[in-house]
Amino acid sequence: MLNTALIGAGGFGYCHLLALEKLISQQKIALKAVCDVNPCFRQELEAKGIAFFTDYRELLSTVPNLDYITISTPIPTHSEIAAACLAYGAHVLLEKPPAILPEEFARLTAAQTASGKSCAINYTMTADLAFLKLVQLLKNGELGRIHSITGTGLYKRYQSYYSGSPWLGQISYKDYPLRDGTINNPLSHLLNNMLLLAAASGSGRPVSAEAELYRVYPITGEDTSCLRILTEAGTRLLFYATLCSPEQTPARIEISGSQGNAVWQYPGYLQTDAGQDSYPAEENPTDKIHDNMCQFLLNGTPLFCPLSSCQNTVLVSDAAFASAKEIQTIPDTFIKGYQENGEHGRELIGIQDLVYSAATKQALFSEMSLPWAVSGQKILL
Repeated sequence: MLNTALIGAGGFGYCHLLALEKLISQQKIALKAVCDVNPCFRQELEAKGIAFFTDYRELLSTVPNLDYITISTPIPTHSEIAAACLAYGAHVLLEKPPAILPEEFARLTAAQTASGKSCAINYTMTADLAFLKLVQLLKNGELGRIHSITGTGLYKRYQSYYSGSPWLGQISYKDYPLRDGTINNPLSHLLNNMLLLAAASGSGRPVSAEAELYRVYPITGEDTSCLRILTEAGTRLLFYATLCSPEQTPARIEISGSQGNAVWQYPGYLQTDAGQDSYPAEENPTDKIHDNMCQFLLNGTPLFCPLSSCQNTVLVSDAAFASAKEIQTIPDTFIKGYQENGEHGRELIGIQDLVYSAATKQALFSEMSLPWAVSGQKILL
């Protein structure tokens, strides 16, 4: 049985707490401690015999022999707390993204190397069975040389989404370059999967990136973006994302290869020229990530998303902000406000047709004759 702890039990951290409780019921782990700045969890957890702390440093100095620690804290604290947990001597399951800046990622990688421990990242879409099948197809070369990988994510968020935490939707937070938005938060899963597929296909690392970043909501960060990435082997990656769609559609990736094509859609859908595979609905993806961590520690099962596999995601994210230089505010003329189910929302008019059309042409929004679109510069990586 593995000894574990959780740092960050509020917000999405509560999903991790529920996942850990399932593992407790399966007698796979013992949850020794939980840390959160909000003491509201104390009474419930201490009644279960779980130590509670409001400072992660006190947890690390008090609780011995932890096998792995889950971290689900605000993005600005991810790499710092993860490095401390690795230095303590525990393996780490870290909420995404692992870092915002490449130099921050490098420091975390160095901390992991020095510790001799492993660090998994909670990019939950990497656990999808259909995605894992597609990775294997690419590793086997079944689609031939990959020409392009196109990802689309049309999400819908209400204004209330941004009141969930003070850092949501912000370009910076307490002097930290947070860069919250499609690229580093809700649709970072999609971008990360695209780059993992490129790596699996042998396309090499990214060598250039062009990006455009926009805002529809009254935030300082971005809520709509497009990127074009080129790899060493000449593979083009096109990424289109928004939180301002009239309806939410599943994250989707289309791959064009010299010997075939493939379409993956989350969750559990994969279509190739040979046919279509639909995988049954699985357990909560966070549950699956935790189970993978346990299997890794107990049996040596490979991690779905080790820290090392995220390097290109951090590199491309950083390049996107360098390319765009600034986030463009889309004029109200092109925005539709609405009320729905007691919520206030904003829709970027025509965004669905725009994304599908741009994806077909492998074009950025500024190449689609739009009055509000502004091109970025190409950044060499």
